[in-house]
Amino acid sequence: MEQLDQILLSDLMGEQNIRSWNDMVLLNDNFTTGQGVPRYLTDSRPKRIRFATMMLCRQGEVDITLNMRQYHLQRNEALLISPGTIGEQNRVSDDCMMAVIAFSESVYNVSAKNSVSMQLRNFLHGDPVLIHFPQPYADKVIAHYRLMRDVLADVSFTMTEKLVRSHINIISTYAVNCIEQEHRSLPEPNRYEVVLDSFLQLVKDNCMRERAMAFYADRLCLSPKYVSKVVLEASGRHPTEWIRDYVMLNAKALLRNSENSVQQVSEMMNFPNQSFFGKYFKRYEGCTPREYQNRK
Repeated sequence: MEQLDQILLSDLMGEQNIRSWNDMVLLNDNFTTGQGVPRYLTDSRPKRIRFATMMLCRQGEVDITLNMRQYHLQRNEALLISPGTIGEQNRVSDDCMMAVIAFSESVYNVSAKNSVSMQLRNFLHGDPVLIHFPQPYADKVIAHYRLMRDVLADVSFTMTEKLVRSHINIISTYAVNCIEQEHRSLPEPNRYEVVLDSFLQLVKDNCMRERAMAFYADRLCLSPKYVSKVVLEASGRHPTEWIRDYVMLNAKALLRNSENSVQQVSEMMNFPNQSFFGKYFKRYEGCTPREYQNRK
């Protein structure tokens, strides 16, 4: 099990606000300090979120790009973000007040008989989900968030796990209820939208290994010509543009980690060699991978 990244979360609202449990659950907010949301959300360079996350906006606004899709978060709205999502290019209002719950996969996979955990797991296998909490639900979610913080602050309490899982399950129940209600009110997607969504999911899952249009068309059991037509009409962009941008997004996120050398990133992205990767990267970014990595 991959541990949660405390450094990234401390960047979110300040290390002094973090409450954690066994590297499996981390809570963070700026409710009491009133300080803004600095480096993690305002650094425009792509960064990979390596844990399931719920971001709840209590006041103000946040614009955030996740997996190349724009999301606008305002009062009593939340984003449910799956592990591996790449975030970039953000705007946070000065009056923003936000709570963040980050948790490892074991937290929502622990009970296969729990229907809410199963539904949550399904939502966390796809694109980020925007949740609109009615005011009464938002108040209850925040109340359980605060209670969970209190539990984690009490080092003498011996049944922390049971209460933490209970609070997360209750918060997840409100979230799943709101998501399902909204989904029921949405119209059925048309054929082109279904193909586009399937294509983008395949690209997101495979872009670090495959850059050829033929690969994705074959996975969809459709001809490259038909996929090009459908994706272009449904999104306004050619499939090769989507593939290129996902490749670049992942490359930037990997380069952002100073522990990865350019050679290692080239290998992780399945390029024939470092030289080919460098030319590909410079063609679309305007600088070499090393120059990009050295930016502060």
